Amino acid sequence: MAGNRRRNANAVPLAMMASWIMVCLTAGVAGLGYVWMKNQLHTSSGSIKALEKELAALSKQNEVVELRIIQASSRSELLKRWKNDKTHFNGLIDIPQDKLVFIGRPQPGLVESRSEDDIQKVTNRELAR
Repeated sequence: MAGNRRRNANAVPLAMMASWIMVCLTAGVAGLGYVWMKNQLHTSSGSIKALEKELAALSKQNEVVELRIIQASSRSELLKRWKNDKTHFNGLIDIPQDKLVFIGRPQPGLVESRSEDDIQKVTNRELAR
C-alpha cells in the first residue's frame, strides 16, 4: 500500500494562496492610489478655479484703479483741482509757456537750417581762471 493519502489531501496550497493574496493586495493598493489621485485632482482643480476667479477680480480692480489714476493725473483734472484749491497745492505756480521744453520737437524761435560754417554762441559755465 502506498503512503498515507489523507495527509496529502488536507495540505493547504500556501504558495498559491500567497501569490493570490499578493495579486489582490497589489490591485487594492493600485485602486486606492487611483482614487486618491483623482481626489487630489478634484481638490486642486477647485483651488485653481478659485484662484482664477480671484485673479480676474484683481485684474478688473487694477483696470479700475488705472483709469482713476489716468483721470486724476490728466492735465485738465489737475488744472481744475489747482483752481479750486485755495493753497494752490501748497504754493505751486503755473509754468509759463516759454519755460516748457518739448522733447522731439524744436523750440520756438530756433533756426532750423544751420550749415556747418555757421558760428554758434557757446556759454561756458566754469569760472574763468
